[in-house]
Amino acid sequence: MTSSLSWRLAFCFTLWLSQPLSLQAQETLADWRDVPVAQLEQGAQNGVADAQYALGLRLEKGRGLLQNFALAATWFTRAADQGHAAAQHRLGQYYFDGIGWRQTHRPL
Repeated sequence: MTSSLSWRLAFCFTLWLSQPLSLQAQETLADWRDVPVAQLEQGAQNGVADAQYALGLRLEKGRGLLQNFALAATWFTRAADQGHAAAQHRLGQYYFDGIGWRQTHRPL
């Protein structure tokens, strides 16, 4: 098998594996979309990773709260530390784009 074909197959397999994760994240977000902010904050402070992620999204978009990227990054970090895949992905985007803190190009 050629190297090019191997990479294409690996890429397609990766996309196939990531699809259920994306659907799961959308379902989780839909569950938290209509929750009042006070209840969402309480769940986030009690360590519920889904609530932390949803609160981060609300802060990011400014829905029901003032838009605050730094605080959103804090909640994404807390959810990501618990293994929340969507929060880990969003936090990676923040690091890449330099959102919520100063972007550095130094190796970790």
